Amino acid sequence: MLRPIELLFLIASLAIPEALSAQPKPSGWPLGARIPAISGQVVDAITDKPVANVDVTLRATAVTGSFFGSGKTSLRYENNRTLAEGRFSFPTSLEPEAANPLTAIKGCWLTINRTFWSIESMKTDHPYDEITSDTTADDLSWDITGDPLFNRKVTRDFAYHMAGPRVNNKAYFPMAVQFSHPCQQLWNANCIYFDHTQNLRVPLIPVLANPEACATISDEAIAEQCRQLNTYRAAFRQVETIAQVRADKELCRKVDQGPGTKMCLESLAAYIQSPDRFENRLPLQMETEIDPIEKVLILRPIAGMLVNRTTLSSLNPFRETACYSACYRTAAEPLAETSCVSVWWVPPEEVSRYASTVGPALTEGAKRVEVVEGNRIIMRDLANAYIAVWPSGTKVVEVTFYRATSHAGLGERRARAAEASPEMRRELLRQYLLKYPSSE
Repeated sequence: MLRPIELLFLIASLAIPEALSAQPKPSGWPLGARIPAISGQVVDAITDKPVANVDVTLRATAVTGSFFGSGKTSLRYENNRTLAEGRFSFPTSLEPEAANPLTAIKGCWLTINRTFWSIESMKTDHPYDEITSDTTADDLSWDITGDPLFNRKVTRDFAYHMAGPRVNNKAYFPMAVQFSHPCQQLWNANCIYFDHTQNLRVPLIPVLANPEACATISDEAIAEQCRQLNTYRAAFRQVETIAQVRADKELCRKVDQGPGTKMCLESLAAYIQSPDRFENRLPLQMETEIDPIEKVLILRPIAGMLVNRTTLSSLNPFRETACYSACYRTAAEPLAETSCVSVWWVPPEEVSRYASTVGPALTEGAKRVEVVEGNRIIMRDLANAYIAVWPSGTKVVEVTFYRATSHAGLGERRARAAEASPEMRRELLRQYLLKYPSSE
């Protein structure tokens, strides 16, 4: 026999569905508690033919609020595979969790052609985590921006949302379908909004060799999304040479001159710098396209100074930068360097900025302009050194002379022997100015 409190709980629980179905549905569905049935067909955006055997995943989330704060809860995470005719369907549902006045259905959306991972498979790797979905985010643009070629290596880490190839059919881009609100992705190129849920016709945008082929799509909005997606992808196809990287950056700038362009440039830089994270990716052989150290620097003795060491650093294929350095010592003091020369290889549009900012020492000390051998150079006097800087074509030259006070621990006599004489300084500057005349 039920106790009074148990009887009250049973009556209340049985009444929930009727109460939910009777409540008025606010405009801007689905902010209420009911998720209606969803059905449709996935088709090729160009040929209009059905696309079979791709995952269509329903995702619904609720935002809960309380005195202690708010959070996001997954209400539905269910999957269909499109049939031969490209069709899919999901039944309606009432969500008691979303009936509380402090709770609302935040999002109701589909992902299409995005690989589905079941809760069971994810809990195999993370048995102690409370997993209700592979992600609660409703921004699918990240699946494309970081991996437009769909060749990222799989990492079974739930914290990173199962990074790896996330498409069933690599001939198409994944698509997000929004119902609860218009597309609010950072970049909306692979998102479409419907104000109804039945008999949808969802276009999947194909991967094309030439983005201009998107012009054959009659729907102008989908055609533009197609152009943006395929232009973005084209920027990642060839990254083997500096010339290709320059062309890739130009493609990025043509995506949309907005968030898509910004994300393209940022992701392209990461893609170039991290070839080990992707399948079949070879590092860009930047060293084969830049000059060898012996061609850039002067390695022979200059006014009695000998080369002590050389380095090639700051290699950045995306930014097209590299720094060649040679440090010199006097014959009298082999244990202390008297001067160092750095030649920066930078893009033409960045030469002026590098000439004014390269090297932390250039933000301090007295600045003056000198004319040496008919060349205008910038000089800075520091406590332990003085520096000469000038631009020369696509390079910026920085020459540092160390004062005797910078060679602490050598003793006064040896420190003086390590310091370059005025004649040595003039000759070192003269030799590098002959090789790299000032552009100013």
